[in-house]
Amino acid sequence: ALGYYEDQLAVFFASGVELWTVGPDPTKHAIARVLNGPGTDHAGSVANTLGDVFYLSQGGFRSLSTVAVSGQLEENDDLGAAIQELTKLETGTPRALWSQARGQYMCAFGAAVYVLRYAPKQKVVGWSVYELPVAIDYLVEHLGQVYARCGVDVYKFEAGYDDGCEYDLQLAHFDFKQPGRRKLLRTVELMQTGTTRLSFYTEPRNPTRYVQGPTIAGTTTGIEHIYIGALGSAISTRFTGNAPWALDGLVLNAE
Repeated sequence: ALGYYEDQLAVFFASGVELWTVGPDPTKHAIARVLNGPGTDHAGSVANTLGDVFYLSQGGFRSLSTVAVSGQLEENDDLGAAIQELTKLETGTPRALWSQARGQYMCAFGAAVYVLRYAPKQKVVGWSVYELPVAIDYLVEHLGQVYARCGVDVYKFEAGYDDGCEYDLQLAHFDFKQPGRRKLLRTVELMQTGTTRLSFYTEPRNPTRYVQGPTIAGTTTGIEHIYIGALGSAISTRFTGNAPWALDGLVLNAE
């Protein structure tokens, strides 16, 4: 597979990625860097995304910009960790797309579409899984609309297709600029539209260590803060529920 990353051509192999410097003169083409380990067998999963490249590698979705920092595949390079138990079982041919209009990375395996809502400035990563009645052969975006070809038929995704679907969104771990030191998360304030169920993970590498928080409807700003009582060196906040739902802001109060 081929991608475009930081003015370089990303050439994907099963066991690595080569970053090439290319230009009009082919005699000046040269390998700039070799990334060992984070390759892909799924060319159809590769999609350029806001200056990054997303793709499926070893059963999980990856971000090339994250992998490029270390030069090899590491545990925390897994963009799709929250859904890897599902994606590692997929055996079909993926078809991926970055939708600029929807702000989503979409990767279809037959009738199952894994959809990432990606907002890097807010450190928001949220996955949805669409279970469609038909198997997708190709995805394309045209004039702000996403279309799927299924055999001889073409379907259009509605703008509000998420409505009524379950969502599962997890924010990156916060260490409150004190890495390694245990903190007590006392209260939380939430600015949102809709209703969500909160969970707080207290160990970055242990998904079984979490505190189940309350179900919250609407924005909590201006009312009494919601008590949590989660203790850990880093706190990750997970939101689950049914769409439509939108997160506008989050305040964690810890000591």
